[in-house]
Amino acid sequence: MIKRCFIPIGHGAFYVESFLGDGQKTIYVVYDCGSMKSVAYLEEWIQKIFKREEEIEAVVISHFDRDHVKGLPYLLQYCKVKKLYLPMVTESERNILEIAFAVRRVGGFTRSLLRAPDKAIERLKLKEDHRPQIIEILENDSLDDNTNKKDKRQSGNNLAQEILGEERSKWSSGKDRVTWNYIPFNFKREEQIQELLKKLKVVLGYVGDINDLEKELGYIWKSADEITREKIKLVYKSMPEKVNTNSMTLFSGEKREGKLVQMVYGEDEMDAYYASVNSGCLYTGDYDASGNEKWDRLKNAYKNYWDEAGVIQLPHHGSQNNFNAKFIKTGCHYIVSVGADGKGKHPSKIVKDCFGRSTEALHIITARENTEVWTEIDN
Repeated sequence: MIKRCFIPIGHGAFYVESFLGDGQKTIYVVYDCGSMKSVAYLEEWIQKIFKREEEIEAVVISHFDRDHVKGLPYLLQYCKVKKLYLPMVTESERNILEIAFAVRRVGGFTRSLLRAPDKAIERLKLKEDHRPQIIEILENDSLDDNTNKKDKRQSGNNLAQEILGEERSKWSSGKDRVTWNYIPFNFKREEQIQELLKKLKVVLGYVGDINDLEKELGYIWKSADEITREKIKLVYKSMPEKVNTNSMTLFSGEKREGKLVQMVYGEDEMDAYYASVNSGCLYTGDYDASGNEKWDRLKNAYKNYWDEAGVIQLPHHGSQNNFNAKFIKTGCHYIVSVGADGKGKHPSKIVKDCFGRSTEALHIITARENTEVWTEIDN
């Protein structure tokens, strides 16, 4: 059986998949591990789910935000994570994020992970055999030919065999041969970056072109006086959404429609419920799906898997700025992880209204345990 758990950690993301087999060890795969709640709260959940020293085959991180990585240090210390997949960012993207972190006063592990993942992990002082292999996923439009390197993978590559092993990634279900897939795409938020740079160009009186400014922004920030830094900070604060250069999505499931189904379980205010949907799940992190161009980019990336996604995690906690009504399709369930009471700005009223006019299921997961949703696939 394959089980997915969407953990009720409030505004954040912590999703766990487990592959359970008769007489075989359980294989765990985690997508993101963070929350705006306390580290202690995340630690409690990690202890509930895993035994100390439990092996986790892979942790996939969507992007470098506290609400997606805050629990990662403890997860690495408490368990034995074999592989850690991160979205690769370029030097100029790292500089853009460094300034964003300064504006939001983000430091500690999150900032260290962005600057130098190897050093950030080293500072945790893990046992030698507990240090994960760090693998970076190149951007979806990358022309880098060096994807055969041990620590790099191309967006769109199927990671299932290297995570699950050949035997557990392929199996027979009745007369059918099932192949599992883990398909990551590291999307650069090009439109947001361009909007930010255009504003900075005006404020700084920069005479070069946008591409040059992107390359030089790190130096400009480091050498700027306080007045110039304040101008830069005000531009960052003026952006409609907080600045993030990348978000990595992940499809988990089989490729062909209808071979396997997953049962969706949870509770609402009245009673427990369940539903039957296709076996795939699309985790979207904070991907910006607004507008036709960005929507098509996501849809085309997963064109061979889209119909099999029976569960979709809505991007950026159901923000209207990242949403697209085209997400809504018949026979699909939707996950959004939001603040403790579910009454904040996420999910937005516009997003909730879209689902209110349809028969599809929107599951709002908060920090209340009775909002947990899980799915089971009998393979």
